[in-house]
Amino acid sequence: MKNISFLLLFLLLFSGCFEVSNPGADREVVGLKPVYVIPSLDSIKNSPIRPFENLGNIISYNSYIYIVEDKAGVHVINNTNPSNPITITFISIPGVSQITIDDNILFVNFWTELLLIDISNPSDISIINAIEDFYPLTSQNASPPGYSGSFECPDLSMGIIVKWEEAELFDPQCWRD
Repeated sequence: MKNISFLLLFLLLFSGCFEVSNPGADREVVGLKPVYVIPSLDSIKNSPIRPFENLGNIISYNSYIYIVEDKAGVHVINNTNPSNPITITFISIPGVSQITIDDNILFVNFWTELLLIDISNPSDISIINAIEDFYPLTSQNASPPGYSGSFECPDLSMGIIVKWEEAELFDPQCWRD
């Protein structure tokens, strides 16, 4: 019995020393592939109002209410008359998830950048500054979250990953157990 216990302990201790093989090596498997977008400051602009969908944080500033539409932009509502708030514009900001406002400046995350946007006239915004690589992105945090299986390795030179799609992959070099 002592020998079996020793053998099991030995196997357990050294099991991490064996190389894990790629489950999709040299064959076609179903896995995930990234969908990329190349960020452009040209996409930051006033747009027509749109229905509220995937809402995030809300900020009341002066007589306006700013509501984040996750990954899409910011709804701007004129709240001069609180019994009759009126949506006046939508600021298109792909990738946005958080905002704050100080002194007529909207601070917003835009993929890996921090943008400073002049909102002194919310219907006619302008970008004051874009701080690049404010939110660092690495291949490690660009992998599909909570996924077990094969996937196409992220290539951050292709742009920002906006989602993952199921696809047939040949010899994928990335996987997670």
